[in-house]
Amino acid sequence: MKFTDFKELTYRFEGAEALQWSEDGATFKEEYCQITEFLQDSNLFFVHHLRSYTFPLEAFTFVIDMENGLVTLVHASVGTFKRPREVDREFHFGTIEGFGSKDTPLHNFTEDMVGLIVDWFYDKEQTFIAKHFYVDHLRKFDRIIREGVTTYYSAVTCDYIKIREGIYIMSWVETYGQGVQGTALIDMKHLHDVGSFFGINREGTLDSYSFAAYGILSDKIGPVK
Repeated sequence: MKFTDFKELTYRFEGAEALQWSEDGATFKEEYCQITEFLQDSNLFFVHHLRSYTFPLEAFTFVIDMENGLVTLVHASVGTFKRPREVDREFHFGTIEGFGSKDTPLHNFTEDMVGLIVDWFYDKEQTFIAKHFYVDHLRKFDRIIREGVTTYYSAVTCDYIKIREGIYIMSWVETYGQGVQGTALIDMKHLHDVGSFFGINREGTLDSYSFAAYGILSDKIGPVK
């Protein structure tokens, strides 16, 4: 994988939870990972893993588009200038050698999702709902509902990236909560997502895991492109 502003990465996938990676041709390292194909036969993959032996601790989350030969990397690390326990992240856009066309534009930031409100359900009983208000390119509001009662409400730093038509990355940092970083790959046509969390939770232990949810378009708060 080649990026415009990051080191070249080479990945060997050994299975759904194992990989080897190399940076700029260095020795390969083994890593536990979580790999999900976003939709069946989509050639679109969500990959999340910690980078062992890094300090501050780092996590890589990739959206790999084999059909178009494109990749987006969300490079997250524990520690910010203001709060050492929170997570900061950077975005890197690149290509995959041997796939897609050289003329295909890289993934990039978008405002397509601005103005939408989506209820995301994380259990079949619909007892836990995350109501997302996509306010602008740099912010979203969260309303967490458990058993019909609002238990959490905040505004968080957020970015939106367009992967394909109707498919987006939403990445956010819960700066008013425990300080973890979340990345979700969202299909706005079918209202389905997969994602990951990385950071130190309220109990003071490390979180690094994947999730999935389905959604319902709840409302609109403004013009939608």
